[in-house]
Amino acid sequence: MSETTIVRTTTVFVVPIIFVFAMHLLVHGHNAPGGGFVAGLLGVAALVLLLFADFRANVMQMPAVALCCAGVALTVCTGVVPIFFGKSFLTHVHGIVSTTLVFDIGVCAAVCGAGIAVVQAFVGDEEQGGS
Repeated sequence: MSETTIVRTTTVFVVPIIFVFAMHLLVHGHNAPGGGFVAGLLGVAALVLLLFADFRANVMQMPAVALCCAGVALTVCTGVVPIFFGKSFLTHVHGIVSTTLVFDIGVCAAVCGAGIAVVQAFVGDEEQGGS
């Protein structure tokens, strides 16, 4: 049994746990600062682990730039919408769905998209024989 087999087998079990923990941080920490950012970083770390385990095709086909742009757009909309109701920028409303959570989901998507884009750039250079 080679090292790749061990890493691939472990990755199949560990990556879902990392994603569940990232979602826990995103949802549970939505009233604390940094919940979306840390969840995004954990998501990118799980994807890097997938790369180490030779699941390269799965990571390279992800729409990183679209995910990053959607996250930034969601974050900006969360901040701008209260202005139309006579409130200040980034005023959050806590009702059925907290706008703080929506803001953190946007941050998480932006961080994941940016992280995936960086990983794809490095892996793409490696596959093309770049430095």
